[in-house]
Amino acid sequence: MKKRTKTSQKKQSFRNVKKASYIGAVFIVVLCGIGLILATRLPDMALSVKETSPLPLPTPPTAEIVTPPAPLPSEQPLTTPIPSPSPQIEEKAVAVASTPETLQIALPVEGEVIVPFSGEQLVYSKTLQDWRAHPGIDISASAGTDVKASADGTVAQLYYDAQMGYTIILRHGELYQTVYQNLADTKNVTQGQTIKRGESIGKVGTSASAELIEDSHIHFAVLAGETFQNPLEFLINP
Repeated sequence: MKKRTKTSQKKQSFRNVKKASYIGAVFIVVLCGIGLILATRLPDMALSVKETSPLPLPTPPTAEIVTPPAPLPSEQPLTTPIPSPSPQIEEKAVAVASTPETLQIALPVEGEVIVPFSGEQLVYSKTLQDWRAHPGIDISASAGTDVKASADGTVAQLYYDAQMGYTIILRHGELYQTVYQNLADTKNVTQGQTIKRGESIGKVGTSASAELIEDSHIHFAVLAGETFQNPLEFLINP
């Protein structure tokens, strides 16, 4: 009986050892599985950690910053000076009293006025046998008589007119002009020439076909702008 009990105890001990060995083997297998799993997962985890971790910011250079040398005087950059705003000056219109331009003349020849200035009134023309305005005066003078400038001025025009013959026009300032017609020619003066009062500018002729029947004379007129005026109203000694 006692022997059988010992045998049973031995069997039971063997069973316990076997069971413990089995449990130990299972534990080892589990540990190996866990180790294998960790071995395969750790690199990926490490890589993911590396990819997600922020990169370190670059460290600013600690070397001393070198300032470039100033340019030489001859290499100084050109700069355009900015003009300073000048104070605004209020402009005020100042009224200046202007003196009206006047004209004082002497007759170009000594003689009688045989045909007066008519203005808008019509007078009869013996040569043309019709009625027309006479914009100047006809002063009796024999052919060849010197015709003198009636006032200081310059020669504005000289030409031949089909009806009034050789013509010289003198300008006196900006407004007035004097007209000399029925001259023998216009050779004594040139355009632009300065003329003094009393200076000879030509001679009485017979070139005015529109006044050919009348006695020998010089046709003389005064223009103010484009309007004919009575020359007798401008005489120095009327």
